[in-house]
Amino acid sequence: MQQSFTLKEIAEMTGGRLIAPSGDAAINRVNSIDSAGSDQITFISDMKYLDNLRKSSAAAVLSPQQLEDVNMAQVVVKDVNAALIAVLEKFAPSFDITPGIHPSAVIDAAANISDTAAVGANTYIGPNVTVEENVFIGPNCSIVADCSIGRGTKIEHNIVMYPHVVIGENCIVQSGTVLGSCGFGYRPVDNIPRLIPHIGGVIIEDYVEIGANCCIDRAKFGNTVIGFGSKLDNLIQIAHNAVIGKCCLITAQCGLAGSSRLGDGVILGGHSGVSDNVSVGSGSMLGAKSAVVSDIGPGSKVMGVPAVDSKRFFRRIVSTERVPELRKQIKQLEKRIQSLEKAANNTK
Repeated sequence: MQQSFTLKEIAEMTGGRLIAPSGDAAINRVNSIDSAGSDQITFISDMKYLDNLRKSSAAAVLSPQQLEDVNMAQVVVKDVNAALIAVLEKFAPSFDITPGIHPSAVIDAAANISDTAAVGANTYIGPNVTVEENVFIGPNCSIVADCSIGRGTKIEHNIVMYPHVVIGENCIVQSGTVLGSCGFGYRPVDNIPRLIPHIGGVIIEDYVEIGANCCIDRAKFGNTVIGFGSKLDNLIQIAHNAVIGKCCLITAQCGLAGSSRLGDGVILGGHSGVSDNVSVGSGSMLGAKSAVVSDIGPGSKVMGVPAVDSKRFFRRIVSTERVPELRKQIKQLEKRIQSLEKAANNTK
């Protein structure tokens, strides 16, 4: 159902100052400057887009300062990004977290489920699973055994949790993700690769968000760990015994090999990876498609395959771009040398 808020309500939810003839105008959506309609609110954080805003059809704008010559209502806020998040949270689709267990769900007698939790249709919850207060578990999930889900966490549709997965409070796990599957660890026995049994678990700390279709393997021994506040995009592979620090950002199609370690606040660009048993220091940043094959220290900025310091990487790019010009110059020098040698030989 479409939801709307008055400008006055939006000013209150953002802690902003409303500049408008009336605060009763209804806002039905948040949109970009160029696409916003007459019943929608937009935002501006960079004044280079001010001319675009003046041409916009939006009913109102979230702005860090009062704007001149702008023909729309304004909500002046301290932090546009924080205000935008607050408004988007109100308009974002929400799950029905009405407490209760769907009649088609299968719940083991040894499971412990809070009365305030919601369990969707066709979901299976096995023995010794603990589901705390205000947890949402969507349809078609399978939580095999010996798992726990902290209060306020949302487990969306079609998610599998193998045994010994612990999820903290206020986490989000999006659809299609698999937690605690067996790690990819093989050793040759009689020239045949044999799978090493993985008997560890997965620990996902509080306020972690995991995107759709991610795979996080259980540890061989101990635990694979996703640290407090870290955010994982879609299509990410975290191998057995990997440890991710607090508040890391990992974008789509990244991979961490077995026993790799990320410090706190590490950012991985899309399609980048870390080799097995390699550590990445806190605050480091990996550019897109980078491959880290040896330890890097805190605060590093790296790119490339294998990853090197980003400044060095860009110097390589500049040098590579000059290769055709340098080849041309070398050919010209070769011709001059040949001409000089010929002239010298003729004078003998």
